[in-house]
Amino acid sequence: MTTISERFRRDYAPAFLRFLAQRSEGALATAYELGRNAMLNEFSMLDLVQMHHEVVLRVLKESRSDEDLENVASAASAFLVEVLSTFEMTQRGFRGGSLPLESGPVGQAASPEAEGPA
Repeated sequence: MTTISERFRRDYAPAFLRFLAQRSEGALATAYELGRNAMLNEFSMLDLVQMHHEVVLRVLKESRSDEDLENVASAASAFLVEVLSTFEMTQRGFRGGSLPLESGPVGQAASPEAEGPA
């Protein structure tokens, strides 16, 4: 029997290779869906990053030129950002729901003007 993790690993490499060959919106949509499915199946962000790097390392080992290396690195970054976008949206939603409306971005105090008159 194939586990969810094994299926995810099996699906990740071909999706990345399709994106590497043709950087299309469809390939990015697949990356987004991979991330969404990973979140629904309670994968951690660290698990995703580790799987991503395993796939990228396999591709890099087959790269023949500096141009290939740059292309793989650029595609890997864009693909991973899309995969992790669901995690980012969820985190922002959580932070937004737990912070007062008048506060600024995390780590930044709200400006005095935003607080209104004293």
